[in-house]
Amino acid sequence: MDEVPHSRAFFEIYEGAIYLHQGKSYLITKLDLQRKTATAEPQPACGYRTDVKELTSVEPTRRLATTSDGVVSTGHVKVRTEIPRYKRISRLNGEVLSVHPLKLPTLELDSRGTWIDAPPEAAEALRRRGLSLEASIHAANHAILAVAPLFVLGCDVHDVQSDHAKERPPEEEPQQARLVVYDARPAGVGAADAIFRRIDAILAQALDLLEGCPCRAHGGCPSCVYSPVCSSSNQLLDKLGAAIILRALIRRRREREENPPPSQP
Repeated sequence: MDEVPHSRAFFEIYEGAIYLHQGKSYLITKLDLQRKTATAEPQPACGYRTDVKELTSVEPTRRLATTSDGVVSTGHVKVRTEIPRYKRISRLNGEVLSVHPLKLPTLELDSRGTWIDAPPEAAEALRRRGLSLEASIHAANHAILAVAPLFVLGCDVHDVQSDHAKERPPEEEPQQARLVVYDARPAGVGAADAIFRRIDAILAQALDLLEGCPCRAHGGCPSCVYSPVCSSSNQLLDKLGAAIILRALIRRRREREENPPPSQP
């Protein structure tokens, strides 16, 4: 009936999922991991949709290049994704009808990525305003992905993705505050590396996108920070915080260009 890209398979195809194909709803009744196939039955009067809870971590494993200020790097990354449960959501009012556990293998992907350390001054500004650092980074990632096709030839929404904000257990150690985009296909397709090469123009365009959008919602809207492929369902986004981070990054990059460090003898 249909083929689903590897990077999206477990987000859309699992036992109990409602899968949309050509405007019609189908219930996934069986998933065969060995054969990489699924069985689906028509659900013509389905009053709910399904959505998964996703936990993804993106960790740099080898830096191949970095900017002169050490803020932006590109190289190899390890992407790990767990999908512990899914929920049924009413199409009528968006109410969560039920939550169900899933037993799916952890997805691991060795790929290429570009990562940007969030400036400490931006994190402090967010703290003073009571804004979430994780939600702000998440929104900034989305803004970067939204404008990347303007600078990267052939860049598709399914080719490059970003790390997503997630609720962490209190006992879990906080990770390095960084923006991360990565190629969503094994070994990479070159998009993340191309983003690294055009990073200054992309950061400026991403900030223009946020500042030029008339929406007033902290969580943004489909015209600015919503992503059609966000595995977190566009939750935990902060448009205002994203703009604070992007301004700080652009300012730091410009200051380093205007005042380069002294050359070593």
